[in-house]
Amino acid sequence: MAAAPAGARVLSFEDVLARLLCEPGLRAAFVGDPAACVRGLGADDALVERLVQLPPPALERQARALLATRLMEERRLLPVTVP
Repeated sequence: MAAAPAGARVLSFEDVLARLLCEPGLRAAFVGDPAACVRGLGADDALVERLVQLPPPALERQARALLATRLMEERRLLPVTVP
């Protein structure tokens, strides 16, 4: 397993998952080459092994569900403007 560079923050599964869920371009890269994508974020070998098991369609569904929830909450919080 590759060691993190001195002073580098060690990534957790949750760190990388959050990035995958929040960044559409990163999800697209994950579909193309999951291992290279998460290695590019600085994941170590053990973390790469876990993350490449995530099914890309499930990631996309979860990302869309989170976005829909966020938009619903924003609509609830923003005042209605009258034209």
